[in-house]
Amino acid sequence: MSHPRDFKIAKQLKNCISEFFLIHADAPSVVIDEVIMTDRKNAQILYRLSHDMVETESSISDTHHKIEGSLAQARKFIAQELNLKAIPRLNFSILIDNDQ
Repeated sequence: MSHPRDFKIAKQLKNCISEFFLIHADAPSVVIDEVIMTDRKNAQILYRLSHDMVETESSISDTHHKIEGSLAQARKFIAQELNLKAIPRLNFSILIDNDQ
């Protein structure tokens, strides 16, 4: 059973990371589906590509590399926007739609 604090932090992180990718990052095609706090120090971020982007292996790989490259900026943005004692480690995983 997760602690209620983890749900609150996950919700704040989801909103903040979504804003970061929409406004500041070089990956506006990223849609954050869910943030799960695996423990106090780690956040699992599940994302997908927007529907207007064609999902090929190269586009998925390129987008994931852009996300990994902007982690330092994302952590800085989170630190500025949220009043957390520590920023959790961010682990990104893509969700692929199978209905296409």
